[in-house]
Amino acid sequence: MSSGSTRVERSCEFCGAQMSLTPSQLRRAKGRFCSMACKVASLAAARQRTCPQCGRTRQYRPGQRIGIYCSRDCQALAQRKQEPSTCAHCSAPIRDDPSARRRFCSQACYHASRARRLAPRVTLTCAYCAQTFDSIASQAAGGRRFCSVECYRASSGTTIVSCGVCGRERRVWASQFSHGGGKYCSHQCQGEANRRQRQSVQCERCGESFEQRRTWRTERFCSRRCFEQRGLATRTEKRCEQCRRRFNVPASLSTRRFCSPTCYRQSIARRKYRCTTCGSENRTYPSRMRHGRHYCSLSCANRGRSRRPNQALLARNARILTLKTEGLTAPQILRALGVEQAEWGYYGAATIRQVISRANGRKTKGTASEMSHFDSGT
Repeated sequence: MSSGSTRVERSCEFCGAQMSLTPSQLRRAKGRFCSMACKVASLAAARQRTCPQCGRTRQYRPGQRIGIYCSRDCQALAQRKQEPSTCAHCSAPIRDDPSARRRFCSQACYHASRARRLAPRVTLTCAYCAQTFDSIASQAAGGRRFCSVECYRASSGTTIVSCGVCGRERRVWASQFSHGGGKYCSHQCQGEANRRQRQSVQCERCGESFEQRRTWRTERFCSRRCFEQRGLATRTEKRCEQCRRRFNVPASLSTRRFCSPTCYRQSIARRKYRCTTCGSENRTYPSRMRHGRHYCSLSCANRGRSRRPNQALLARNARILTLKTEGLTAPQILRALGVEQAEWGYYGAATIRQVISRANGRKTKGTASEMSHFDSGT
């Protein structure tokens, strides 16, 4: 079969002109347009879209997403554009914006629908004005007794009071008015009333008269200076322990020893002193000097401190050495000491051996009393 007999006739998708295509062109999805100009024109027409909301035609660029509406405003208007809704009570059309989703055309239809939807209303009699009124059954079951808020306030003990400053009338609770409240309509009127109720009193310090405020009935002095000088009559004269100057203090500070913080710091400052043993100068606190601080170190204190031996221990050690020279053993010496003095019998044989060994170990010459003096600390 020849190639000319296999051609297929097809119309251009843009201009409708007839064209002859081969089977290979059909397999490759070719031959939709008769020329390149028809193809370009077709693509340009495909990128145009008419907005269904405003009717404007918009041209889209290649690769740009083609939308239904030309702008967001048209999209929002189209979404809000719905069929006009009707009132759920009277079936009248609602002319407002349908996006509000209103169910009733007016407030009267809303209350009428709510009353019909709820339990039947009952007729009650007001407990204050004795007029009849309609109420919901749930409110009647809950104990409603009054037809309005005014009747409730009037029955619960409220009264009309005129402001004491501006004269404006207002309603206050009877309990509040009985306790002295509710006399003024605002804080400004209350402040003005307090300023009008000031009274003249005499200062306890200088004797001058001044106006005492109503809220400060405990005012006793006309100024801050008189308040600070109120205790001069009851002050006590004292002498500073550091600078020896005289100063006055209130009766509550009678134990004060210094006239100022400076004198107090000087009194507790470190002072010079001379070591009794080596003669060197040092500094220490006055409190340590009052407690006998006369040495610069522990070695000087040990050398300079006078030792006072215990006479009872001296006598005990001398008696132990005397009995040792007689040839007695430590247990025999212990029994002999217990016979002579009962308190010596509680030491033990180890103490006796220690006294004897220390006395034998001394290399310096001396009497038994001098050797026992060395052992007086045992």
